[in-house]
Amino acid sequence: MDERSKKTILLVEVEAPAASGLRPSLEKCGYEVVTAGSGEEAIKAAGGNASVDLILMDFDLGEGIDGAETARRILQGRSLPLIYLSGGTEPELAAKTEGTNFYGCVSKSSGIALLDASIRMAFRLFEADRAASKTQCKLEATINMFQAVLDSMPQYICWKDRNSVFLGCNMNHARLFNLLDTDAVIGKTDWDLHRDREEIEKYIKDDMAVMEGDAARYHILEKAHYPNGKQRWLETNKVPIHGADGGVEGIMIAYSDITEKRKMEEALEQEQYFLRALMDTSPDHIYFKDRESRFLRASKSQCEQFGCGDLSEMIGRTDFDFFTIEHAQQAYDDEQTIVGTGQTVIKEEKETWSDRPDSWVYSIKMPLRDKKGNIVGTFGISRDISELRKTREALRESNERYHGIIERMSDYIFTAYLKDGKIVETSHGAACVSVTGYRTEEFNANPYLWYEMILPEDRELVNEHTRRILSGQATDAVEHRIRRKDGQVRWIQNTPVLHRDPEGRLASYDGIIVDITERKLAEDEVKKLLLEKEILLKEVHHRIKNNMSTIGSLLSLQAASQPDPKVKKALDDAGSRVQSMMVLYDRLYQSTNFLSVNAKDYLPALVGEILGNFPNSPTVRIESKVEAFELSSKALQPLGIIINELVTNIMKYAFEGRPGGTISLSASLKGSRVHIEVRDDGIGLPEGGDFKNSAGFGLMLIRMLTQQLDGELRMLSENGTRVVLEFEK
Repeated sequence: MDERSKKTILLVEVEAPAASGLRPSLEKCGYEVVTAGSGEEAIKAAGGNASVDLILMDFDLGEGIDGAETARRILQGRSLPLIYLSGGTEPELAAKTEGTNFYGCVSKSSGIALLDASIRMAFRLFEADRAASKTQCKLEATINMFQAVLDSMPQYICWKDRNSVFLGCNMNHARLFNLLDTDAVIGKTDWDLHRDREEIEKYIKDDMAVMEGDAARYHILEKAHYPNGKQRWLETNKVPIHGADGGVEGIMIAYSDITEKRKMEEALEQEQYFLRALMDTSPDHIYFKDRESRFLRASKSQCEQFGCGDLSEMIGRTDFDFFTIEHAQQAYDDEQTIVGTGQTVIKEEKETWSDRPDSWVYSIKMPLRDKKGNIVGTFGISRDISELRKTREALRESNERYHGIIERMSDYIFTAYLKDGKIVETSHGAACVSVTGYRTEEFNANPYLWYEMILPEDRELVNEHTRRILSGQATDAVEHRIRRKDGQVRWIQNTPVLHRDPEGRLASYDGIIVDITERKLAEDEVKKLLLEKEILLKEVHHRIKNNMSTIGSLLSLQAASQPDPKVKKALDDAGSRVQSMMVLYDRLYQSTNFLSVNAKDYLPALVGEILGNFPNSPTVRIESKVEAFELSSKALQPLGIIINELVTNIMKYAFEGRPGGTISLSASLKGSRVHIEVRDDGIGLPEGGDFKNSAGFGLMLIRMLTQQLDGELRMLSENGTRVVLEFEK
């Protein structure tokens, strides 16, 4: 298209003849011409005439504003091509037009052809500038939009040249390093922004690897220290930037701070670890199911209960694969109720199996929800309480038996409750009325009723007993009297049972109350009978002792009146035997046990009593070595007579012709056999004497009594005489 068609030129010329001469020439060239004689008119004409396409202005406009100022003011409001008409020199023109945008300067003396050519060139240049300006605007708009997009992204973004020098970044990256704006990063390197040398070298090395390999790297996990010194976790993507020729000219880096995400992931991993630990170690059975009651996950104990080697054998299966149909159906109904209502089910239930005994469990079944709160299944925990159920049933039966016994017995139990070491409350069992005549309600109404029932003379005993209980001491039962509601006095036995709290402090105690009145009456009757028996025994003993003493005296008198020595000797021997029996009887009577006598108490005393019958007893020394053991009353009488005969013979014959001697007595128990030995240091047995065949009454009596004891007797002559007697205890 011809640049001159429909183009309007504003001709600014202060010299009217010049303007008049130039205007027709321009019109002949096809332009429309508008004239102005001064700068002010030109500004007004340009502002009021939108059809002006080019300004042809005389540089020297005379008085008023000059051409350069006029051009500046016009071009402030509109973008138009401008050509100066000048009659001066080029240096002068250049100095005055500095700062204005014009498309040529034509001398006034030039011909129209040059001027027309200049005008057409100006139009072409102006259109080219306009096109370039539009392109520049679009480019700037694109750059601004790109920058705005980058600034709006939550990631940290930057780009570098081949030398890892920053070319730009988004605002997140700039703020991170305390930069004023995104342009502030241009020309800097990682050495200017980071502190940790090892991290910087790694960043640059990674950049070079991406650019040299022309291969992007995504999801790089790396640690970084921010300018504030905090260590953070980053997820970085690095992509090579290509130029127009396809070569790598730099690198684009986008990274995200995933520190909080990492913490959440670590927390999630920790929770998953805890869940796995719980599922693997809990003895309780834990499971998760979908809405159709199919197993999604289960604890190790649950797998083992079902006989599954691992979880994979359970996933997708249901209770119908493991339990009887009846129990599986009940479990399914529970779970469908939970899915439909969202309610939790807590129950004790019996698990029935086809291949094993039934079991009891305590179950908690709950709805399984997703993140949005929608019910997607169920989960539950069950604990085997089979043994607990057995224990509970046994305890129930025991309690029933206990309460049955308590209700049928006349005795009862009361409980005293303590606080800070003092009794604050008591409760009396229903059987209290049978013992005290008072009902439970009466005890509850009067906390001092029990104390008031105790007879005054027994209260101090009961108070001391209570003090011992409250001090926590182990205390035996106490027996005392109470006065029943009907006035009767009854004996009761109170046996305390102490109960302590977990810290070991006395929390309460039970008093087991037993009515022992009948026992006490029976004991009193027994004591009375025993007293009567004791009095009777004393009387009998007195009479027997008197009779035996009388017999001994009569024998002694009879012996004293006999002129025949043999008769006298026989009577004296009989009296001595009676005396021995009196000693035996006296020892039995003094003993608390009439069935036996201690050998250590009986034998030395018997020998002493026998010696007392002889006038030479002071010249005889007794050596006694008798152990303490019991001799039955059945063996005492024959043994006493044997000892009497032996000691009497020693006193009569062993020490003839000498003033005195020594008698040794020993007795011991060897196993179940009694060993007794009587020895003297006298003249010994007569030569040729035969103990077994002796016709003397004393020795014959000894032999007979030894046979009665079913014992053995040996008589030896060894520096005197030694007699050994042995028999079964």
